[in-house]
Amino acid sequence: MDETAEKFVERLTRCGPGEKAALRRLARGHPTGLAVAYRLMPGTVPRWAEEDYLTVALLYGSHPHHDPDVGDLGSVCRQAKLRDQRFEILLAAEPEQLRERLRTVVGMVGSLSVNYVQLLKDIRQWDHPDRFVQRRWARSFWTEQETVSDE
Repeated sequence: MDETAEKFVERLTRCGPGEKAALRRLARGHPTGLAVAYRLMPGTVPRWAEEDYLTVALLYGSHPHHDPDVGDLGSVCRQAKLRDQRFEILLAAEPEQLRERLRTVVGMVGSLSVNYVQLLKDIRQWDHPDRFVQRRWARSFWTEQETVSDE
């Protein structure tokens, strides 16, 4: 999964302006956006994971600032000084709500970069019963550390 996520994000970063515009239209299910996203998606992505990849493609299309060194989305939201209440709403998202809540939050981080590889990995694990992604994001958001690693 790590290599597949990295390959996908690498392909996203090579998109031109027209492709990014098409990716933004994924939210409305526009065929051009779907065509671009599926062309970029590695063939090894299982069908059940496609929605997670489409979500990252949509987010990247509207906020094309990727940096693999920025940590998880919790640390980015802290740096953006996102309000606690907005972040809590994101953490409470059910899997079917996650895409829309991520669109809102990523739109609020301004010019800060997002680690889209880590975000894709986190989205894939969002509904884990231990909620370890949400806990890691919370630690990153409410502590002074720049990044929080999994131990």
